[in-house]
Amino acid sequence: MASQPSSKSKNSPSSQSKSSPSSQSKNSPSSQSKNSPSSQSKNNNVSHQSYNKVKPNQTSSKLNTDYEQKYSELKVQFDGISKQLEEKNSKIQDLEQKIQDLEQKNSKLHYALEAATDVRLLDDDENHSTILKKDILDLQYSLEDYTKCKGKVNIDIPAVQKLLTGYGSKTVITEQNKPLIQAVLQRHVIEQINGYAKHYFKNPENYNKNIDGTETYVIKTAKELTELTQYLTKHRIGDDDDSVKVLPIILRQKICAALGNRGFNDMVDHKSQIFPHRFIIQVHDNLNKEIDKYRKIIDPKKSEGVEGMAGDIIKKFITLFYFRFKVQEPIADYIWFNHNREIDPSYMEGNWDDEEIDNNNVDFCYFPLIAQEFKNESKRHIYTLAKIVQKSINSTENNSH
Repeated sequence: MASQPSSKSKNSPSSQSKSSPSSQSKNSPSSQSKNSPSSQSKNNNVSHQSYNKVKPNQTSSKLNTDYEQKYSELKVQFDGISKQLEEKNSKIQDLEQKIQDLEQKNSKLHYALEAATDVRLLDDDENHSTILKKDILDLQYSLEDYTKCKGKVNIDIPAVQKLLTGYGSKTVITEQNKPLIQAVLQRHVIEQINGYAKHYFKNPENYNKNIDGTETYVIKTAKELTELTQYLTKHRIGDDDDSVKVLPIILRQKICAALGNRGFNDMVDHKSQIFPHRFIIQVHDNLNKEIDKYRKIIDPKKSEGVEGMAGDIIKKFITLFYFRFKVQEPIADYIWFNHNREIDPSYMEGNWDDEEIDNNNVDFCYFPLIAQEFKNESKRHIYTLAKIVQKSINSTENNSH
C-alpha cells in the first residue's frame, strides 16, 4: 500500500511541473507543428522560394549559352549558304555574259550568212540596176557620137544597104537619110565588137594567161568552177542548202563584178610600167578599119578624134554585155527585135506618134532591149528599151526621116 503514493507522485502535477522546458518544447504544439502538414508545406515553400532565387540565373546562363551555340551554328550555315549563293550568282553572271557573247556571235554569223546568201545588190553598188541603166545609156550616147554622118563624110551607100538588108529590112537607103545610115552603123559596131569578144572568150589558148589573156582565162575558170559547184549542190548531201545553192550565183557575181571593174583596163608589167591592154589596141584598130569601109571622115583631125573613141566603146560594151549583165540575178540579157515585129512602146522606143503605132511595125532594131526574164511578164524587169526604126505596115519604106 505504501508504494501507490510514489506511483502517483510520478504523475502528479508537481512531477509534471518539474519537467524541463526542453522536454516540454519537444512535446509542445510548436514542436508538433514541425511535423504537421502545414509545417511541411511551409518548409516546401521555403525550399521552393530558395530554389527560385537561384534557378533564373542558372537558366538564363544556360539559355544564353544555347543561344550563342545555336547562333554560331546558324551563322556558319548562313555564311556557307551566302558563299554558295555568291558563287552561283557569279556563275549565273558568267553564263549570262556567255549567252550575250554567243547571241552577238550568232547575230554576226546570221548577218554573215545573210550577206553570203544574199544575191541582191546594194543601192550604191556600181552594178545596181539604176547605175547599170545609166551606163547602158552612156554606151548608147558614145555609139551615136562614134557613128555620126554629118559634115564632110563619104558614105558607101551600097555597102550600108547590104548591111541593112542583112537585118531583114527592105528599105532603100539614100544618102540624104543620114539618121538611118547612122542607125545601121550603130548596129554594125555592136555586131563587130560582139564578134571580137566571142572570139576572145572562146579561144583563151590564143592569148597569154598572164598578159592579154587574163580576162578570158578568168571567165573560163569561173565557168568551170560554177558548173562544179552546181554539180556539188545536186549530187552531194548536206545541211547547208542555202549557202551551197547560192554558191554558183555568188561566184558568178563576184568574179564578173571584179572583171566589170578591172577587165581590159590598162596593164601594169613587172617594172610597174603602164600601157593599154593589148586586146583593146588590136580590136580598136580593127573596128576603125571596119567602119571606115562604110563611112569615111574627110577631115583628118575630126577623123582622129572619132577613131580615138573606138577603144573606150569596145571596153564599155564588153564590160557591160559580158561581165556586168552577169552580175545581175537573174542574169540580164539583150534581145534584138526582128523586122516586121509589132511595135510595143513598153519595151521599144523610136520616132513615132502614138496614133501611128497601130499602123507601124519594126523595120530594124539598132540597139537591143536590155532586160531580165523578158519572156516572163510577171517577173520581167527592163533596164533600157530597144531602139528601133519603124515602117508603115503597108510600105517597104521606113519612117526614120
